[in-house]
Amino acid sequence: MLNYHTRLLAALIYLFLPCGSLQAQEKTHSLPISVSLLAETITLPRTKNVFNRLNPGIRIGTEFSYSRGKPTQWFQTLSLTYYRHKQLHDAFLLNTQVGWRRYVGNFYPEVLLGVGYGLQHSSMHRFTNSSKGTFEKASPFMHKLMPSLALGVGYRINTVTAVFTRYEFMAELPFVYNGNPLLPHQLLHTGVLLQKN
Repeated sequence: MLNYHTRLLAALIYLFLPCGSLQAQEKTHSLPISVSLLAETITLPRTKNVFNRLNPGIRIGTEFSYSRGKPTQWFQTLSLTYYRHKQLHDAFLLNTQVGWRRYVGNFYPEVLLGVGYGLQHSSMHRFTNSSKGTFEKASPFMHKLMPSLALGVGYRINTVTAVFTRYEFMAELPFVYNGNPLLPHQLLHTGVLLQKN
């Protein structure tokens, strides 16, 4: 029987398959490259003191368009994220998001909803209960499911370059501490989207 992590990885690969079929169908269009610098913090969504303790990171990815007609565009992203939370962990995140974008001239708002797989390396020693009733040192690596919701705005400078900023809320699962089922993350992105002609 497949374990939890194998099933999670298989589900994420299945979600990414539509991206590959789109790429094959649209051979005349090259894939854009998206690069953003980000700041991460662990807190519930709020406006007061949101980014007092910023943790740096970077996201590199691409996107696949389901509809190229203006003024509305449906698309799917595929990206790899790294961030370092000073007190807790270093994290890599492989994720996909389905997005909606509405052009008003060269300006656009966008909404993205997605899911990802997170691999975290703990900055602290981790321990687990053994069958003998004692504590044993555990692996520093943790596997996480990371659903996300993002809101953004962007501006298309020309046919090959757009700049954007996004606010993203992510939930880290599983997280069991004092009865809390998830750990909330907030990310603020500033980036560029480059499309080759």
